[in-house]
Amino acid sequence: MVGPEQTPPPGAPNTNPAGWAPPGTTPAPPAYGLPPTYGPQSYPQQQSYPQQLPPQPPQLGTRQAVHKPGAVPLRPLGLGDVLDASVKIIRINAGATIGASTLLGALAVVVPSVVSLVFGLNGNLDALLAEEEVFVSDADVVGLVATGVSWLAGLLLLSLGGTYVAAMVAHTVQAAALGRTLTLAQAWAATRGQRGRLLGLALLLGLIGTLPLLVLAVLVTLFALGGMFGSALIVFLLGLPVMLAAYAWYVVKVYTLATPALAVEGLGPVAAISRGSRLARGHFWRVLGIMLLVTVLVQVAASVISVPLSLLAVVPALAGASEATGVAVMLGLQALTLVVTTSLTVPVMAAVAALLHLDLRMRHEAYDVELITRSTSA
Repeated sequence: MVGPEQTPPPGAPNTNPAGWAPPGTTPAPPAYGLPPTYGPQSYPQQQSYPQQLPPQPPQLGTRQAVHKPGAVPLRPLGLGDVLDASVKIIRINAGATIGASTLLGALAVVVPSVVSLVFGLNGNLDALLAEEEVFVSDADVVGLVATGVSWLAGLLLLSLGGTYVAAMVAHTVQAAALGRTLTLAQAWAATRGQRGRLLGLALLLGLIGTLPLLVLAVLVTLFALGGMFGSALIVFLLGLPVMLAAYAWYVVKVYTLATPALAVEGLGPVAAISRGSRLARGHFWRVLGIMLLVTVLVQVAASVISVPLSLLAVVPALAGASEATGVAVMLGLQALTLVVTTSLTVPVMAAVAALLHLDLRMRHEAYDVELITRSTSA
């Protein structure tokens, strides 16, 4: 029998626990191999329940819903908003925008065209243009002067009338921001009580706008008349960038926002110019850049229309038509070109100016809050 302190005989099974050694001996080292592994203990799965989380605030970069009762989103406008809204407003309110400018262009060219046509059909027009010797009667002189005066009157009417059309477009933009549309008659009625002030504003804008060019022209002329042609050239080269800078200031601080301010806010001419200057404070380059960009786009579009019409004026001469036919076709195409370009350029520029006025009021005065209140309560 083997005792607990005796060594079992060879071949007998070892019943001692691992690592046991008789007293007085050194325990044997453990066998080489991988250490025991300790894995995660498995626990019974617990039943999951949906968690009720509180509502999270909107994350940075998410777009909030914009109140837009009409063609204009009631928030500060970007360049894309201005261009998109101007096109939509003109398309939806074609009578109050394109119709008004087309009527203006037609009124501006009808009298000059008729006077020019009458003078051009008397048989002496080609001779006068070719500087040939021709008997010129008093009636011819009167006709020539009348033609020049009529065209100057047409351009003056176009300039003054453009202010009235711009006011009508400003009222149309204001209505579009509230989700309403205006007809031609409604837009014209909206200017009631403002027409005298609009005339004063148009004259004041014209006077201020001619000052830089007039000053430069007078200085250059004075030096040239004094025989100092070199000095006249230097004055012209130095004065040209100054004149351009003055016109940039004029466009932003005086011209662009004055008519919408008078029409929408009911101000006088001087107060409207001052109001527009205050609104443009801090946004000079933005307003100037948008107006220059829109001007380029509009002029390119107008050229696409006017150039083909101008080329048609040579068709009668190439076809061997009579002088009377050639003059009539030329004057008719000139009148049509002016009407078409006016109907395109005037409403677009006026709509962009009115939208900039609306945008700057929303930026400076939170005017969008007032518009939202008015649109929801209507």
